[in-house]
Amino acid sequence: MGEGGGGYRGNFGRNPPDDYTDNETPSGPILGFVELMHTYVIPLLSLLFMVSMTVASAIMTVRYFNNGRMTVGLHPMPFWIFMAVVPVGSALFCLALLSDLVDSIGGRRIAGQSEPAGSADDGL
Repeated sequence: MGEGGGGYRGNFGRNPPDDYTDNETPSGPILGFVELMHTYVIPLLSLLFMVSMTVASAIMTVRYFNNGRMTVGLHPMPFWIFMAVVPVGSALFCLALLSDLVDSIGGRRIAGQSEPAGSADDGL
Protein backbone atom coordinates (compact mmCIF):
# COMPACT_ATOMS: atom_id res chain seq x y z
CA MET A 1 0.00 0.00 0.00
CA GLY A 2 2.83 2.43 0.54
CA GLU A 3 3.60 4.86 3.29
CA GLY A 4 0.09 6.35 3.70
CA GLY A 5 -1.72 3.04 3.93
CA GLY A 6 -4.83 4.58 2.35
CA GLY A 7 -6.63 3.34 -0.70
CA TYR A 8 -6.43 6.64 -2.62
CA ARG A 9 -4.01 6.23 -5.51
CA GLY A 10 -5.51 8.51 -8.18
CA ASN A 11 -2.57 10.91 -7.98
CA PHE A 12 0.12 8.55 -9.36
CA GLY A 13 0.61 6.77 -6.07
CA ARG A 14 1.02 9.89 -3.94
CA ASN A 15 -1.19 10.39 -0.93
CA PRO A 16 -3.77 13.17 -1.05
CA PRO A 17 -3.17 16.35 0.93
CA ASP A 18 -4.53 16.42 4.47
CA ASP A 19 -7.32 18.82 3.55
CA TYR A 20 -8.53 16.71 0.58
CA THR A 21 -12.28 16.10 0.27
CA ASP A 22 -14.17 14.45 -2.56
CA ASN A 23 -16.98 17.02 -2.43
CA GLU A 24 -15.16 20.31 -2.60
CA THR A 25 -17.45 23.16 -3.61
CA PRO A 26 -16.18 26.06 -5.69
CA SER A 27 -15.75 29.36 -3.94
CA GLY A 28 -15.01 32.93 -4.81
CA PRO A 29 -15.88 34.46 -8.17
CA ILE A 30 -16.60 31.08 -9.78
CA LEU A 31 -19.29 30.31 -7.23
CA GLY A 32 -20.83 33.76 -7.74
CA PHE A 33 -20.91 33.26 -11.51
CA VAL A 34 -22.45 29.80 -11.19
CA GLU A 35 -25.11 31.06 -8.77
CA LEU A 36 -25.90 34.00 -11.04
CA MET A 37 -26.28 31.74 -14.07
CA HIS A 38 -28.28 29.11 -12.18
CA THR A 39 -30.54 31.56 -10.36
CA TYR A 40 -31.28 34.25 -12.95
CA VAL A 41 -29.82 33.79 -16.45
CA ILE A 42 -30.84 30.20 -17.23
CA PRO A 43 -34.45 30.60 -15.96
CA LEU A 44 -34.78 33.88 -17.89
CA LEU A 45 -33.49 32.35 -21.13
CA SER A 46 -35.75 29.32 -20.59
CA LEU A 47 -38.72 31.62 -20.07
CA LEU A 48 -37.96 33.56 -23.27
CA PHE A 49 -37.67 30.32 -25.26
CA MET A 50 -40.90 28.90 -23.85
CA VAL A 51 -42.82 32.15 -24.50
CA SER A 52 -41.69 32.08 -28.14
CA MET A 53 -42.66 28.41 -28.39
CA THR A 54 -46.07 29.15 -26.86
CA VAL A 55 -46.75 31.97 -29.32
CA ALA A 56 -45.58 30.00 -32.36
CA SER A 57 -47.59 26.90 -31.45
CA ALA A 58 -50.68 29.00 -30.67
CA ILE A 59 -50.44 30.65 -34.10
CA MET A 60 -50.13 27.23 -35.74
CA THR A 61 -53.11 25.90 -33.78
CA VAL A 62 -55.28 28.86 -34.80
CA ARG A 63 -54.19 28.37 -38.43
CA TYR A 64 -55.26 24.71 -38.30
CA PHE A 65 -58.57 25.76 -36.74
CA ASN A 66 -59.23 28.38 -39.45
CA ASN A 67 -58.29 26.00 -42.28
CA GLY A 68 -60.50 23.25 -40.90
CA ARG A 69 -57.83 20.55 -41.10
CA MET A 70 -59.07 17.13 -40.13
CA THR A 71 -57.31 13.89 -39.23
CA VAL A 72 -57.36 10.99 -41.68
CA GLY A 73 -59.34 7.88 -40.80
CA LEU A 74 -62.79 6.41 -40.35
CA HIS A 75 -63.81 9.15 -37.93
CA PRO A 76 -62.07 12.39 -38.90
CA MET A 77 -61.50 14.77 -36.02
CA PRO A 78 -60.39 18.39 -36.03
CA PHE A 79 -56.59 18.47 -35.96
CA TRP A 80 -56.47 21.67 -33.88
CA ILE A 81 -57.75 19.79 -30.82
CA PHE A 82 -54.58 17.70 -30.72
CA MET A 83 -52.37 20.68 -31.58
CA ALA A 84 -53.87 22.75 -28.73
CA VAL A 85 -52.04 20.58 -26.19
CA VAL A 86 -48.70 22.15 -27.13
CA PRO A 87 -49.52 25.84 -26.49
CA VAL A 88 -51.49 25.01 -23.34
CA GLY A 89 -48.65 22.93 -21.91
CA SER A 90 -46.06 25.53 -22.95
CA ALA A 91 -48.09 28.29 -21.32
CA LEU A 92 -48.33 26.33 -18.07
CA PHE A 93 -44.58 25.73 -18.13
CA CYS A 94 -44.06 29.48 -18.71
CA LEU A 95 -46.09 30.18 -15.58
CA ALA A 96 -43.99 27.71 -13.58
CA LEU A 97 -40.75 29.28 -14.85
CA LEU A 98 -42.05 32.76 -14.08
CA SER A 99 -43.01 31.68 -10.57
CA ASP A 100 -39.53 30.24 -9.93
CA LEU A 101 -37.88 33.37 -11.34
CA VAL A 102 -39.99 35.64 -9.12
CA ASP A 103 -39.15 33.49 -6.09
CA SER A 104 -35.44 33.68 -6.95
CA ILE A 105 -35.51 37.45 -7.41
CA GLY A 106 -37.49 37.84 -4.19
CA GLY A 107 -34.85 35.81 -2.34
CA ARG A 108 -37.27 33.18 -1.12
CA ARG A 109 -35.51 30.32 -2.85
CA ILE A 110 -32.58 29.74 -5.14
CA ALA A 111 -33.64 27.88 -8.28
CA GLY A 112 -32.94 24.18 -8.13
CA GLN A 113 -32.68 23.97 -4.33
CA SER A 114 -35.90 22.22 -3.50
CA GLU A 115 -36.34 19.13 -1.39
CA PRO A 116 -36.23 15.92 -3.41
CA ALA A 117 -39.50 14.10 -3.78
CA GLY A 118 -39.84 10.97 -1.70
CA SER A 119 -40.57 7.65 -3.30
CA ALA A 120 -41.71 4.26 -2.14
CA ASP A 121 -38.25 2.73 -2.50
CA ASP A 122 -36.30 5.32 -0.46
CA GLY A 123 -35.32 2.75 2.13
CA LEU A 124 -33.94 0.21 -0.30
